[in-house]
Amino acid sequence: MTGRPAPRAARPAVRLSVAVLAVAALLTAAACGGGDPAGDPDSGPVLTLPPLPPSTTAPATTPADQGPTYVMTGSLCRRADLTPIAEIYPTADTPLADSARLCAVSHSSARSLVAFTLDAELFPDGRWAREYFDTARRKARSQPTDIAGAGTAAFWFGDERAMELNSQHGNLMLQIQIRVIRDADKLPDDTPERLARVAAGTFARLAP
Repeated sequence: MTGRPAPRAARPAVRLSVAVLAVAALLTAAACGGGDPAGDPDSGPVLTLPPLPPSTTAPATTPADQGPTYVMTGSLCRRADLTPIAEIYPTADTPLADSARLCAVSHSSARSLVAFTLDAELFPDGRWAREYFDTARRKARSQPTDIAGAGTAAFWFGDERAMELNSQHGNLMLQIQIRVIRDADKLPDDTPERLARVAAGTFARLAP
């Protein structure tokens, strides 16, 4: 991973989760170098491999492989497709946060109240976005489940009280979280599909 440009610094307070993923990715890269077995008397003989021929290079990456290049501007709460959430929670309060990359707003129905957050993270290219996506999947707090129809790749995890969906397309990664506020409330059974629809619609609306 050396030689690639580092992603632009994220917002220090809001993007803590992505910053943690960045640190995890960098630590993984550092670990790829391995240790020095020569200092370990029990490591056995060291096998020295011949150098690769000069013609051996990394696989070529085309713009099509990396997907579209997104540019974030304006209000994310207005540009995102929140219709799947509004269908069951039709009343939206004034957003607690609304910038080009973050939308945090509570939605409610006559019987339930939820907190909803959409975090859009940009990367230099699709390769960086996919590496961070893969790291997020490995670091999921519970068993991740892949889901189709939400960008190039997407997964969700959680339970009847709180769920999170991560989706990647091009140089953009979306992290969508929804959580019930009242102890007696539960999320609908089709919440993962609804979050996937939010991601798919948001990618479409933000498309360059």
